Amino acid sequence: MKTSDVVFLAEAVVSRALGLAALACLCVVSCVPAECVARPQRLRAARPAAGAEIPVVFVGPRGGLSVDGNPAGTVDRPTRLTAALKGIFRRRRGEGLNSRAVIIKAPAELHHDSVWKVVAAAKRAGAGPLRLVSDDAQLGEARRALQTSEAGPKRSGLSAADGATPVLRDPSTDPEILKESSIVVTIAPDGNLYVGRRLVPEGELEAAVRSLTGGIPEAERVVYLRTHLDAPYGQVVRVIETIRKAGVNQIGLVTEERRR
Repeated sequence: MKTSDVVFLAEAVVSRALGLAALACLCVVSCVPAECVARPQRLRAARPAAGAEIPVVFVGPRGGLSVDGNPAGTVDRPTRLTAALKGIFRRRRGEGLNSRAVIIKAPAELHHDSVWKVVAAAKRAGAGPLRLVSDDAQLGEARRALQTSEAGPKRSGLSAADGATPVLRDPSTDPEILKESSIVVTIAPDGNLYVGRRLVPEGELEAAVRSLTGGIPEAERVVYLRTHLDAPYGQVVRVIETIRKAGVNQIGLVTEERRR
């Protein structure tokens, strides 16, 4: 046999072998079930649990504001805060969520007037209900309470003592504050507490409020908290929480101007 014939025969064998291999590969691919073939998929962001998007407004010791870590102006210039909250509420509506609940966290030693400006800015954005807190423990409790109330239907069976979020009423448009029968708790400039005209130690405030509201249906219980602008924010929050624990879920905040 000539050398050229051997080379030709070898090339034919190799060519046939490669053809069989290619055919085998084709058979393997064609035998893979269609559902097992990877297809490009559109990634969907996981929807957070109910209440997970409740914005928290942080008030710094020097008056700086932020919403969930994003700068939002200052106490004296809270326009950015109002705009930021409006943007959050618009995004919620687009996701089918109508909640406008907001938590405000500020240092306990801050004067109440600073927080009052933040409350006013949040209300201009349409926020409500508002929950005021001064430490991390209160923040966690407020989040849980708001998540619980948002997960269920409006006006659920939760009582204020069970953790329902207090409704902060606007006394400027509420004529009930002028009635003699209204229940008014006052934080005096010296820090003392009064229920009506009676001096009450802070440790006895819950019992004093319960004694006045016990005969009133829960849905109709309203207590007004009158304080001055220089009152420590921490004390205001403590008093609000004490009133809430007494079974009152509607609290009107009345702030007196500074005396000149």
